[in-house]
Amino acid sequence: MPTVDVSSSPPAIHVAFPAGKGASQLEDLLRQWAQTTPPWDLMRPLPSSRAIGILYGISNVSVCRLLKRLELEQVVWQGANGRYFLPASRSLLQRPKNYACLSAVAGTSGYEPSEIMAAWSRRIDARDSSTRVVHHEAEVERQGDPIQADGIIAAQRRFLRDFFADPQGAWDGLLFDAYWCDEALAAFPHRLSQAVMVGRASALATMASVSMDVDAAALLGLAHLYARGYREIRVVGSTCPKLPQRQLVAALGRAAERLGMRDAAMLRPVSVEDVDREGRDRIPHAGIEAMGLFCLDELAAEDAARRTQPSRATETRRWGILAAASNRRLEELQVTRLTVDHGEAARRIDELFRTGGRTRVLLEPSLTIGRTT
Repeated sequence: MPTVDVSSSPPAIHVAFPAGKGASQLEDLLRQWAQTTPPWDLMRPLPSSRAIGILYGISNVSVCRLLKRLELEQVVWQGANGRYFLPASRSLLQRPKNYACLSAVAGTSGYEPSEIMAAWSRRIDARDSSTRVVHHEAEVERQGDPIQADGIIAAQRRFLRDFFADPQGAWDGLLFDAYWCDEALAAFPHRLSQAVMVGRASALATMASVSMDVDAAALLGLAHLYARGYREIRVVGSTCPKLPQRQLVAALGRAAERLGMRDAAMLRPVSVEDVDREGRDRIPHAGIEAMGLFCLDELAAEDAARRTQPSRATETRRWGILAAASNRRLEELQVTRLTVDHGEAARRIDELFRTGGRTRVLLEPSLTIGRTT
């Protein structure tokens, strides 16, 4: 499935790598470093062939040929990600690694992020590395409430301070779910160089993230509901959306503007109960009145599917339900839903850990059309 990388800045030349003149000086340097303890972080790859070519005034093709030849002589080593390292890096990078998956609250990560974490864990287990799931038992149900936000941030900071102080916590990588606040994580920038957030795009430049492209999801979902004849659309979920849902609500506003939808009321999340009450109190127009429900999470979609089943022979309203996430229950109910490829998400997480990249990876959503639209 296609993905989009959003980087904060273009790749820079490694200033710690010394410059020189010509391929012979480059070869001499690499041979010297291969035989001694080099002044270079062994966990870092050598600069790209393009960057090395700029430093030594030779072509990219010449650098590639030289590195290939030196690899055969075991002067350099090419990692699984295609980048070249010094030979001493191999034993460090290929050893079994230990990772931690940190969940803000047990059981609240949602089905889809949990499935992505599970897919990633299977990749790690296949390499004899290990993962540990750590839960922070804190209140996030009202995470969108500004009155409670400061308390949640403070609680997460206290938890992370104790977690990082644990002498047993020599982690090669940290995977955070979407419910960790950026304000809490920002207090530990030195710990985020090998950290990835899954489920939403982090605003922190010090950490990477892998998440659904919410702008593409909002546009795809609204356009589908509108094309199926649902001219009146409501956003269904908690009236105090959590962090991932808040990003989606903002994206829905941008998508509605692009589609020419001017009804601002649809952008305010409401509960399924409120939509049900509103629909039954109003007198339907002549014929069938169609109302589309864009559900922010799996629980809202399940509740909507249950409540909008026709209960009376006189029911004339036509409901359209679309979920911005998925789980097995929604699959059984054949609810129309937006999903991402779990395997592709796991692959990109693995790639970010291996390369040390601090990139926002946006996964393109796919639309599975079910009976509810």
